[in-house]
Amino acid sequence: MEKKTIDQAKVHSYIDHLQNQTHEKMMEHLKAFNDGVFAIIITILALEIPAPHSQAAYPAFIKSISIFLISFFSTKSQAISRNYLIFINK
Repeated sequence: MEKKTIDQAKVHSYIDHLQNQTHEKMMEHLKAFNDGVFAIIITILALEIPAPHSQAAYPAFIKSISIFLISFFSTKSQAISRNYLIFINK
């Protein structure tokens, strides 16, 4: 009966490969979760915009759209910053 030897370098290489693969998958899931959270936040912001029913309601509508755009861009800039900070360490 022949005794098999285990190549320690191959085992460590395989373990490192599995750890890197797991890390990449977790980072992808985290990025998708972050994107989903920010998409929900932006959707909720859009739901707060009232539809104008008359000519007199247009100034309030424009004000609501302006507030939404400011909120959208500030939220999106936070999302970009968060993704940059989290995923720059890959």
